[in-house]
Amino acid sequence: EKKYVDLIEEGENVAFLINATRSDTRCDAGLLCNTRQLVEKLINAIEKSIEQEIILADSLSDEEWDVLKPTKLERRGNILDFIRKKKRDEAVDCDSCTEWIIRSSDSWGQDFALKKINERNNRYGNGN
Repeated sequence: EKKYVDLIEEGENVAFLINATRSDTRCDAGLLCNTRQLVEKLINAIEKSIEQEIILADSLSDEEWDVLKPTKLERRGNILDFIRKKKRDEAVDCDSCTEWIIRSSDSWGQDFALKKINERNNRYGNGN
């Protein structure tokens, strides 16, 4: 932060690590949040799986459907794949309230700049 530059010597720097974690009521975290998200993803995955099966079944005869319909293992795999994809594609809402901010101040060049100003002032008679 610039206001701390005057407190440090030439060539030194200081860093600030600020915990800016939100603690308001909109900050959702913990086991309940994670469970709710997982159940929502499971419900969406089952719904999507059923929709895909209905589309496929509607395009086939009953005999073709009996041959081509997914097994329980294939259904389970489709549902898990959908959940994994959603988990990768969506931002994590639970425990996303933690935030760190890093700021720094440095004084490199301050003495050099002041020396140049003083030399110029002395050269042109503006110095004391």
